[in-house]
Amino acid sequence: MTFLEYVKWTVLLPGQWWFLGWLWLPALVIATLALKSGINGFEQLLKKSVALILVFYLCRAWLSETNINLILPLVLILVSMNTLDRRALAALWVLPLIFSFFNTSLAQLFFPGMPGLMDRFLKWSVEFSTARYAIRTVVVAVWLLAGWWIVRQCFKKVSVFLLSSGNPFPSRDA
Repeated sequence: MTFLEYVKWTVLLPGQWWFLGWLWLPALVIATLALKSGINGFEQLLKKSVALILVFYLCRAWLSETNINLILPLVLILVSMNTLDRRALAALWVLPLIFSFFNTSLAQLFFPGMPGLMDRFLKWSVEFSTARYAIRTVVVAVWLLAGWWIVRQCFKKVSVFLLSSGNPFPSRDA
């Protein structure tokens, strides 16, 4: 949608592209079938949950950057268990934050208490709209790459040690 808005200056999909709004459905079905059935422990539950939620988010035509907050705790737990790369956690909060700045979402937060400040932010965003859309497009491309990389990491097998010990939180010494 960011690319479309940059190219066509509209937030509406062209009539013949209506099917892109349903892309998340077959993607979610394929991801569900690709995940092995059964859950062998807490780590696998978290990984499958993060993977399916991200597939849903990454295949939607529109996503509010604040929705990412729903998976941040899951990813934080996976990172603290050394199951997921720390860069995944950084990407999940830094990229949406950058996007929200160039999407004027942050400016809208000032409306109730500081409508004048919000008005200045919005005027600035109109003044630099071409650069703002170009930067947003780059951030979205990086977000898609990072998101699919995280999904791929979540599809990796759970370590044999965790499955045999039954302890989802092994000590660092083990």
